[in-house]
Amino acid sequence: IWLSDKADVASVKDGVVTAKAQGTAVITAKTKDSGVTATCTVTVKKHTEGIKISSNSETLYVGKSVKLTAEVSPADATNKNVVWTSSDDVVATVKNGKVTALRSGIAVITAKTEEGEFYGICIVKVIQGIDKLSLDKGEIIIDKKESVTLTAQISPIDADDKAIIWTSTDESVAKVIDGVVTGQD
Repeated sequence: IWLSDKADVASVKDGVVTAKAQGTAVITAKTKDSGVTATCTVTVKKHTEGIKISSNSETLYVGKSVKLTAEVSPADATNKNVVWTSSDDVVATVKNGKVTALRSGIAVITAKTEEGEFYGICIVKVIQGIDKLSLDKGEIIIDKKESVTLTAQISPIDADDKAIIWTSTDESVAKVIDGVVTGQD
């Protein structure tokens, strides 16, 4: 005689157990003549059906980080564990969804469900920014309408973004355009 204490979770017929819903059921086998029993605990899992990552692309400067999240579906899946990987650990690493930019380049961050073959990706572009900026002159003295060119020196030399915005604190005294300082009237 085959019995299930929770037939809505797992039913049994002739020793064949059929999963019905997520949960736990105890299956009992009982002999007809002597009433001897044996039991088996059956746990029915709810399988993962997908994953969604919080961002499909990110741009980070070297040394910066971003936290990505992954949502496994359905919400009541038994195993919601996610494995994070980077396609290039030299460019960017990932640990528990936290992506850290290490070097200029592109890395694909993948969040994969531990159960099933579902995954989400985020393409991370890492940019080497300017860490240090200096000018070739610390002070200049010019006449009205005279111009002097300042040269900016950046570090590291291989910075991806070398754009410099030139400004004057008082344009009635001196204007600057692309490093050329001109005295005003």
